[in-house]
Amino acid sequence: MLQVVIVAKALVEIFLFVLLGQAVLRLLAGSACHSNPIYAFFSASTRPLWAPFRKLLPARQAQGMLPVALGCLSLLAAWVLLVAAKIHYVLGVR
Repeated sequence: MLQVVIVAKALVEIFLFVLLGQAVLRLLAGSACHSNPIYAFFSASTRPLWAPFRKLLPARQAQGMLPVALGCLSLLAAWVLLVAAKIHYVLGVR
């Protein structure tokens, strides 16, 4: 069970850092971010990840930073829960 929690935590960390990288690149590049090949990589790698958040938002807000921010917050919450699960498993009842 601990190995599953560790692997899930690592995956969440990877996705979180990719989303944060995308957000930073978007802020730095502004409107020219889509012509940047590095931003294109981050965008392509996170498109499936934040697609569910786009569906929850109105159409005009689904293209900006809001889906990325919601994705980051959700992944951060998942990371906190996985850390808590790991601590509970290591220190908890067996």
